[in-house]
Amino acid sequence: MPILDNDIKILASQVLADVPEGGGAATGIVVADGVSNNLFPDVSELDHVYGRVALRKVFASVQTASRDVFMGAHAIIADEPDDPGVSCLLFSTNDAFDTRNAAKNRIESYLIQGPAYAGQLFGDHIAGQMTVAVVQRVEAPVPSVGETLLVRSNEGLPTQFEQYLRVLDRTATKRTFTDDKGDFERAIVTMSVSDQLRADHRGYQASRTDSGDAAGKAKVYGTTVADAARYYGVKPLLTPVGAGDRTISADGIFVPLVPSSRTEVGIADARMNQQSAALQAGTVEPITITAAAVVFTAASALYIGGGILPGSLRLTVSGSVLTDSGGKLMSGAVSVGIVDYANGIASLATNLFGTGAVNVSATYSPCAPVQIASESVGIPVTDATRRLTWVLPVTPAPAPGSLQVSYRSQGRWYVLSEDGSGAVRGADASFGAGSLNFSTGTLSLTLGSLPDVPSAILLAWAPAAAVAAAPLQSPGATATANGEPLPTAPTAVTSSSAEVLLAVASPGAGISPGTLTVTWAGKTATDTGAAGVLSGDADGGVSYSDGIVRFLPKVLPPKGTQITLNFITSPRGTPADYTLGAFTDAGAEYSTTLVGTLPVKQRSFKASISVRGTQRVHPGVDSTFDTGIWVADDGAGKIMYAGIQVGTINYATGALTFVKAFSQSQRDSVFAEVSIDGTPSGPKRTAITGVETRTVTVPVLNAGSPFQQGFAMVASWVSGTSAPASKTVSLDTLSIGCRPGTGKTLSPVVAFKIGGTRMCSGADGLLGENPSLAAGGGTPRGRVVVDPGYVRLDSWAPGLQNAVTDWVASAAPAETARVGASLVDVITFRIAAAPVAPSGFSILGKTAGGSNVSGVANAAGEVTGTGIASGSINYETGVVSLRFTGQVRADSLRYNAVAYSYVPLDSTVLGLDPVRLPSDGRVPVFRNGGVAVIHHTQTSAPMTVGSGQTVNLGRPNVGQVTVIGANGAAVVGGYTVDRVAGTVTFTAAPASQPIKIRDRIEEAALMTDVQVSGLVKLNRPLSRAYPAGSKVSSALLVGDMAARVSLFFDQETWTGAWSDNQIGNAAGPTFDTINYPVEVQNAGAVTERWALRFNGSTSFTIIGEHLGQIGVGNTASDCNPINPATGTPYFKLDKRGFNAGWSVDNVLRLNTVGAAAPLWLARVVQQGTPVLASDSFTLAVRGDVDTP
Repeated sequence: MPILDNDIKILASQVLADVPEGGGAATGIVVADGVSNNLFPDVSELDHVYGRVALRKVFASVQTASRDVFMGAHAIIADEPDDPGVSCLLFSTNDAFDTRNAAKNRIESYLIQGPAYAGQLFGDHIAGQMTVAVVQRVEAPVPSVGETLLVRSNEGLPTQFEQYLRVLDRTATKRTFTDDKGDFERAIVTMSVSDQLRADHRGYQASRTDSGDAAGKAKVYGTTVADAARYYGVKPLLTPVGAGDRTISADGIFVPLVPSSRTEVGIADARMNQQSAALQAGTVEPITITAAAVVFTAASALYIGGGILPGSLRLTVSGSVLTDSGGKLMSGAVSVGIVDYANGIASLATNLFGTGAVNVSATYSPCAPVQIASESVGIPVTDATRRLTWVLPVTPAPAPGSLQVSYRSQGRWYVLSEDGSGAVRGADASFGAGSLNFSTGTLSLTLGSLPDVPSAILLAWAPAAAVAAAPLQSPGATATANGEPLPTAPTAVTSSSAEVLLAVASPGAGISPGTLTVTWAGKTATDTGAAGVLSGDADGGVSYSDGIVRFLPKVLPPKGTQITLNFITSPRGTPADYTLGAFTDAGAEYSTTLVGTLPVKQRSFKASISVRGTQRVHPGVDSTFDTGIWVADDGAGKIMYAGIQVGTINYATGALTFVKAFSQSQRDSVFAEVSIDGTPSGPKRTAITGVETRTVTVPVLNAGSPFQQGFAMVASWVSGTSAPASKTVSLDTLSIGCRPGTGKTLSPVVAFKIGGTRMCSGADGLLGENPSLAAGGGTPRGRVVVDPGYVRLDSWAPGLQNAVTDWVASAAPAETARVGASLVDVITFRIAAAPVAPSGFSILGKTAGGSNVSGVANAAGEVTGTGIASGSINYETGVVSLRFTGQVRADSLRYNAVAYSYVPLDSTVLGLDPVRLPSDGRVPVFRNGGVAVIHHTQTSAPMTVGSGQTVNLGRPNVGQVTVIGANGAAVVGGYTVDRVAGTVTFTAAPASQPIKIRDRIEEAALMTDVQVSGLVKLNRPLSRAYPAGSKVSSALLVGDMAARVSLFFDQETWTGAWSDNQIGNAAGPTFDTINYPVEVQNAGAVTERWALRFNGSTSFTIIGEHLGQIGVGNTASDCNPINPATGTPYFKLDKRGFNAGWSVDNVLRLNTVGAAAPLWLARVVQQGTPVLASDSFTLAVRGDVDTP
């Protein structure tokens, strides 16, 4: 007999209540259509006030005394509740016996443990507190508002405890800590979290190496979206659709899974994620360090020292080889720890090599990381461009380790980062992957899921041209000796040695050229008088007018060595600091005459004058700025600046001349219009594509400037009667200078050798000699001074050759510098939290010339203001796109915004823990590759019908038809339906009149493209039109439904283990399933594992894995245990199939699959005022039957 409409029934589970044991196995109780509270209770007042999630388990079943197949079965929610504050979702765990707790855990597994967080719990935390503090490196990103973290204590132990916490607010404070190696800085991030801590957690103290005794300490992890559960729901169509249409527009794709309370969060003076950590690779050969008897465990990190170039690390630990990949320490393809590239630290996640000492060899290429203001673009995602694979030109080419890619899919942002080796990865492999070609800037990218429309692929990176190596040179006027300030330095002489600047002359006096002799520890150096250069046992130079000596001993003497300087001193010209308000304009040049003590001694004149510099800030556009330069005489009457003659001096009379302008070569940025999306016709932006050397004209200003304290010139010189002088100073510090470049700062991470001895520093800038793999740091030797850029040695090993080799350092634009590499005219970024409150966004910044830039957004998302050509913000996604009227300093931009945040509510009241769910509580019900059912339901007006009467429904080819009595219940029997004709014929008059007839037209299609806006593309055209009021449901696929036996075998001994594979030997006898197959029916069979365990030669007990012992039997009778829910057998074994020879503890094992599919329903009540006194939703089971 074929399957009829009334054979498809919804069965209740054992416990229809929101208790831990809710759900369970199927019962024989039919959930009747149209009966009030047949699944869920009424919504209480508290439910409306606070919100509530109720879960119910039901079974879609085929109730026939046959094995007929209900083909292609699937379930949908056909009609949602009418109350907008109530929603329903459908999902399945595919477990016929699970309870509410199991379903709850499945739902709450939207978020799972992600990568280790770049920080540690700071100090001990006790149960009940609602703030959490972590200690992390200053450069590490802080958690975003709405982000979820996992805190786990006693990891791997039986007492392990973990808790997921959502960040509601956070503040970061930079603090200085001190250990035996000196000071170091860390950020303390204090977070307000969603829930009270449910247990005590032991934390860490700040550590230079971010390691320590981990025993019993809490670990902090980020979280990753697992999105393991799939949810199914219904949405109204926004517009009617016609026959042949392949695109429908639903009212969004999200349905609430948990209630959430929305609050506003202010974001003040925030950067736009415009800082990128770039890497400058060294030019030296890879370094290899070895150490014996090193403890390398989860509690003891391996300190390699300095910056590590990603992809270059190879550790050999007691014969095992570990490598790095994207910040992870790998043993083959398995991640066993993490690598801190900036500080050269490798950490294990577990005690991979035990807790004893091991032998270690580390080989790596050094590099220097640096923070830099970055470029950014947004590639619009439209219907036409939406895809998984993207090949994009990134212009200018990124520096290694700086590129970040962000994309939005189904309302959530995902971030991929380039790891310095060219590989682009996310925190989880499911986010996507790609590669970057550093030479061409070509980015090949495969996203983990299709991006939303409308949204954007956001790229942020540091241009390679902006991250340069910082070569060695004099540090300039920064050193001190015996506490005396040194305001100026001798003429720079490029060197690769450690040096010190010595102030030797008395205030107001200088050194006569060619008279200086320096002696120390049996060594001597003399001033040759030619260009102020020292020769002998030291290199260096002399600034005669200032009385300053630049001293570079060829072999380093011990710290504290007494240095004696003998020279002829001459007083400075009177006044000691000669000032001039303005020059005399002599037509072709400026002139003036020094007033004071004359004559001027040769090579002793030095002055600062004002000039007007220029810088290319836009194609064909130069920006000007006033600054000062130092000039000096060359001993032959010429006044020189950087090898260029800018004036003359008459030593006898003091007469000076200066040119009104001079030409010099300078390096400037090269600008070009480049496509934002990589297409010739796409939108353009101005980008810095390189650096060029050009000749510029530099005017000399005849006016005061701040550089000269309001004077046109400030000068000094040596004159008057000479006298012998001597001075002894102590050699307390040395400096190694480099050349970061104008407007740039030195990275705190450097590596070099001096006299063959290895030195390196970490992100804290502290310099160590020969750092220990076990202890880290090495012998403290000084620190890196990032601005103006040099290494200060506070101690050193005496006797080293003063030659610096293997130098690795990098530089990037200083935040206050007028440098092209930090200038942008187009920028795209996203707000730290979204959605954003309308009219809640503003931005401030500075142009290249220092003028203000400001803008605000209106309710429509348009950004207007001073210096802004055009701009917009998408309030839903938080993406901001701005085009400025000129070049703007990226590092100066700050924004203010008001974002919406969703506060999780108490899980004990809600019925679910919302912390591990999406922050806004919503989940998607439509997905690519899913099945959509488009349908329209109509209900007739009340009517009274009699036997033999036929009612025309007004449309052919209908699907489900339901007759509803006056009591609201569905009428069972007494009518037939002609679905093709669209008619209902009554064979008996319904008892409850008048009746209504509800019919539904429907069809299914595959969803090939689902957009967050609700636009859904189908794989085939619709066969008919669907009018206003139609809906689309996502279908939970069940598949063919029919009872069957999936497994049958015998076993010699029953072990108690429910295995689907034979354990041990087969039993001697067996059951003849060929001639006497096991019989099952749709109405009686359930999904269960069965064991017939013999307790004699003919008798046995019947045991179910979940149902327990349900009966006994013997080989002389048919075995057909009755399912009490339906009154039909679970299965039947014909007595003729039993062979003889059974013995005690033999077992027959069989698995049956029932024609019932477990379904879970979630009813979600949002906070709000009740709208209806009575409400309902419709669950429908669809499928096909075999027709004769």
